[in-house]
Order: sequence, then structure tokens, then C-alpha cells
Amino acid sequence: MKHLSPRWSAMIGLGAVALASTLAAADPPPNGGPRRGPPQVAFDACANLAAGAACRVMTPFGELHGTCATVAERGLACRPDGRPPGGGPPPQR
Repeated sequence: MKHLSPRWSAMIGLGAVALASTLAAADPPPNGGPRRGPPQVAFDACANLAAGAACRVMTPFGELHGTCATVAERGLACRPDGRPPGGGPPPQR
């Protein structure tokens, strides 16, 4: 049986972690609890900007581009481009 090189093993491991974290973030809150809001970095990205201004956030997966939008009673947060306006699930590709 052929063994994978350490480099390939690491790439497969990182891919599995990235997939698992993406799926975990996509799960709805348990027991119908409150939805989680945007992370603090999304609010920080719009701290000195106006609603509708372009913004960007660095994530573990790269740079995210978006638009500053009002989050109920919390202020402005960077909403990723390509998301539905109501904050629903991402569009199917």
C-alpha cells in the first residue's frame, strides 16, 4: 500500500478542518435558540464607515469583501457580498 507524503497528509487534514468548520458555522442554533450575529471583526470593519460603504474583513480563509449594513440594535457590520439581503442562507451555486 502506498503511503501519502507528509505534505499531502497535512493538506488533507487542513481541508477536513476547513470543511468541518464551514459546516459547523452553517448549522442553525440548537433548540431554536437565538441566531448568532456577525462576529466582532465584522463590526470593527465598519467602525468608521457609513451604511452602504464598501468594507473588507480578513478571515482564516482569506479576504472577505462586503458592504456595511445595520444590524438590529448593534450598529454597522460588514455584510459579505453575494448574500441575500435578509441574511438568509447563501445562494446555491
